[in-house]
Amino acid sequence: AFPDYGTQFSVYNALIVGGCGLTSALLGGAIADRLAAGGGARSRALVPAFGAFTGAGFLFLALTTDNFVLSMVFLGLEYICAENWFGPTLSLLQGLVPQNRQGTASSLFLFVGAILGSSGPLILGLVLDSLGTAGTAEGIRGGLLAASGGAYLLCSLGFGTLYNVLGNDND
Repeated sequence: AFPDYGTQFSVYNALIVGGCGLTSALLGGAIADRLAAGGGARSRALVPAFGAFTGAGFLFLALTTDNFVLSMVFLGLEYICAENWFGPTLSLLQGLVPQNRQGTASSLFLFVGAILGSSGPLILGLVLDSLGTAGTAEGIRGGLLAASGGAYLLCSLGFGTLYNVLGNDND
């Protein structure tokens, strides 16, 4: 959508991924710990549930605005909101798994995450190729909205469900 901003996008994207990703990780963990102190361990699931839901909205705005700078602002906000799941998720995992299996559980979690995260662009590219929209701005925009936005909404639903499933037994 912004073919004249290739170099600027590369710089902004690197700053957003690094700076906003770090900010999101730190805020996600801190907010989850604060919530858990008052509402029990299951409250940690609310952080990624809310973050993924709001991240989907900022992703939509980032991909549909006609202003490059505003698009980058929304992309940064998306990262801050949606990428906050790592700390709360690992904390929940560590609390649910016996101590003698926590290393294995963490390794499996990271392995599955790496496989899914790395295969996302490949799958999206194959889908866009099959639809004949690969390489077009509209095709890429629609694919990212459907794949990433849909994934965020599914994650939000999943973490919300986890919050309810854990009940007060995990406190």
